[in-house]
Amino acid sequence: MKAIQHIKIERRNIEKLKALDCIRKIEEDKTGNITCYLHPESTYGLPIAKEGEYLVQFESKLWQRFGSSAYLALVSNPSEERRGWR
Repeated sequence: MKAIQHIKIERRNIEKLKALDCIRKIEEDKTGNITCYLHPESTYGLPIAKEGEYLVQFESKLWQRFGSSAYLALVSNPSEERRGWR
């Protein structure tokens, strides 16, 4: 399935994250780390994404969180399907 957009969970993207329809709420802990809570119907998996992780939306309009190494593997895949969105 083709990914159509992606965003990293980090402070500089907080306004963009708030604008996503998949985000239910965003919390900041005492140390300043961000946690995003997704609507359960908007995601393939766990509806929580922490700072440093990536959210990727697929053609199905569902979102999935990826850790750094999994995200790198996704975008490094040389398949024709993924070349268009890097």
